[in-house]
Amino acid sequence: MFKNIMATGLVAGVAVGLILAALQLAVTSPLILQAEVYETGEAISGLSGEKAAADNFLRHALTGLATVLTSIGFALLLIALMVLNGRPIDGKSGLLWGLGGFAAVTLAPSLGLAPGLPGSASAVLSSVQIWWLGTVLATAIGLWAVFFKDRPAIKSAGLALIAVPHLIGAPMPEQFTSGAPAELASTFASASIVLSGIFWTLIGWTTGTLWSRLAQRKAQGQPTPA
Repeated sequence: MFKNIMATGLVAGVAVGLILAALQLAVTSPLILQAEVYETGEAISGLSGEKAAADNFLRHALTGLATVLTSIGFALLLIALMVLNGRPIDGKSGLLWGLGGFAAVTLAPSLGLAPGLPGSASAVLSSVQIWWLGTVLATAIGLWAVFFKDRPAIKSAGLALIAVPHLIGAPMPEQFTSGAPAELASTFASASIVLSGIFWTLIGWTTGTLWSRLAQRKAQGQPTPA
């Protein structure tokens, strides 16, 4: 089982991570570069010509690597949770788990803390991190209670738990100032949320489908691919 979890997480994570990295390069990276120009008054690193191209290439390469590694981590976490839940796993159930991941990791936190560009107004980082993590955990546990528990009292408690972080409220900056235009910031926030939705949809479906196929191979007595 451990071998299947690792194989599923690695294959799904790399495949979906590469797709997401390509989408980020085409959609959100140009917006970030524009925002940095507004923030600093000059192109990134103040370079031009070949040096700027090399700098941008290295930056995009490192960002892509980080995206793939993050994708692998989420894929491993998702398939491990699906296995621990003890219910049948396939592409359809994986898709539903992926949508749950999107709701917990992106949608719920964005109701209080929208994705921001460089130079955007922000509260104290530690407060932001605590609220974000608390929102993710509360939403994930709440969704689990709502969809996997039968008792109405537990379902109600799950809904209440989902609402708690938003009743507390996300930490707000002292001053709402930003170097980038509001239109650029809103475009970036919308694009980031859409890309996250694509990512979680793909990672959920892919992990569920791969796990199902590995289980079929095992049932047929075929060796699991190394």
